[in-house]
Amino acid sequence: MRILEKINVFIKFYKGSKRYFFSAMGFPAQIREDVSEVYNFCRLVDDSIDEPDKNEYSFDEIRSDYYQAIKTEKASIPLVYEFVRIKKEKGIKDEWVEALFESMLMDKYGKIYETLEDTLKYTYGVAEVIGLFMCKVLDLPEESHKTAKYLGRSAQWINFIRDINEDLSLGRQYFPKSDLRKFNLENLEYNTVIQQPDDFKQFMNLQFDRFEEWLMIGEKGFKFIPRKYKRPIQYATRLDKWKFREIKKDPFIIYSKKVNPGNIEFIVYLLQIKIPKNRLPKIFLRENSV
Repeated sequence: MRILEKINVFIKFYKGSKRYFFSAMGFPAQIREDVSEVYNFCRLVDDSIDEPDKNEYSFDEIRSDYYQAIKTEKASIPLVYEFVRIKKEKGIKDEWVEALFESMLMDKYGKIYETLEDTLKYTYGVAEVIGLFMCKVLDLPEESHKTAKYLGRSAQWINFIRDINEDLSLGRQYFPKSDLRKFNLENLEYNTVIQQPDDFKQFMNLQFDRFEEWLMIGEKGFKFIPRKYKRPIQYATRLDKWKFREIKKDPFIIYSKKVNPGNIEFIVYLLQIKIPKNRLPKIFLRENSV
């Protein structure tokens, strides 16, 4: 890959997600490039649904180009070509990519999630398969797949929580209707929940509990990750924990801002994944420093 192409890949990666960008910075160069290509492909597919007017390619064009590349190893979209190259080299399964496409179509057609099972089917395609992609990119054993899916699920769940207000503006509601009924909530609009603060807090506590449970299962898979890859992934989960702590302190904060670490937190994070622990000041080793 040419230098300018590499730079462009990393710029797209950074714009798409600081969390995953800074995590990838802790990997060796070749792994970092592959992780960036995989993420950018997933972002390309996602943006074709979320921002079709701003995206250069439609969802149908991307999916068609993907199938063409699978058959002929040729693609008109560079990100599709690179993803298919990595897919074939690393053995990423067809059904995982199909799950990604299927979840994107749920967004496109405004899927209504009645049960937790419905939501988890969507979550599998947009997050758990990303964990499976990473297992292949990092050459992890098959035993790691279950915990990788839970890491992806927990990361998506805290984003569901954080993005409640933003998703509502897009006409989306990912939390199952059965959860809302359990706490007598007609919807999650601010004007509704502000009238039922206790019900809303109980609803949020249920989601917090799920996040913690799934993250705990996911973190058990760290034992499968080689030391040279472990720190970036561990610290990526710390960013999710940071978001969790901030929102749990005041669940209503999600209606006034998008909860993300600021530049200082990201600088601390980058130091944590790039500098050996024995050379870091003690303040940077604290769990709540990020």
